[in-house]
Amino acid sequence: MAANDRYFVPPEATQTLLRVRGFAGNGTRSGGIEGPQLVELPAGIVLFRTYHDPNKDYGEWWSTPRELGLVAEYFGRHGAAFDTGRADGKGILHDALAVRHDWGNNSPQHLGLFFAVRLSTSLKAYHGEADHAPDATQTQVQKAGNIIDETGRQRRVRQIMLPRPWDYKANLPRVLGPLSSQHLPVAVSRYSGQRLAFE
Repeated sequence: MAANDRYFVPPEATQTLLRVRGFAGNGTRSGGIEGPQLVELPAGIVLFRTYHDPNKDYGEWWSTPRELGLVAEYFGRHGAAFDTGRADGKGILHDALAVRHDWGNNSPQHLGLFFAVRLSTSLKAYHGEADHAPDATQTQVQKAGNIIDETGRQRRVRQIMLPRPWDYKANLPRVLGPLSSQHLPVAVSRYSGQRLAFE
């Protein structure tokens, strides 16, 4: 039994699925995961979270070290170069994860921090490739970027959606961070040996 089972059974299950597909409470869409798959995250694995607002550090969108490692390798940028363009919403992660800069109120700190957690218990989550992200007016779309993975396949970057993790953050203790996003590739490489069954 997963510690967050209640978000995957009625009545919460429908709301979780709507959020993972990018639907807001008013019915508009913005981002999410295309074709989300329900997965089990075993205890002991590491996940990464990028953010900038300390009040929203434990948000719903996460990444595995393997996937972030593929992003860093694809763009071939490390150290300070990994952070290029981020303050203006034109960074690697904005592109790869289809994260709109206006979601962070166009703050120059948007996606500027990250931390890593090690699950203390098993959790359920949705996993899949990033979807395109319409703006609030539903008239302008930020397309999800593509990478080429180690098999030579061109695809969108995969994400993990944990519903309402702030309700069970005791099960997500930090093992690293917060650190500046320019240190992300090195931090990710520490956990590059982790590969989940669905990756």
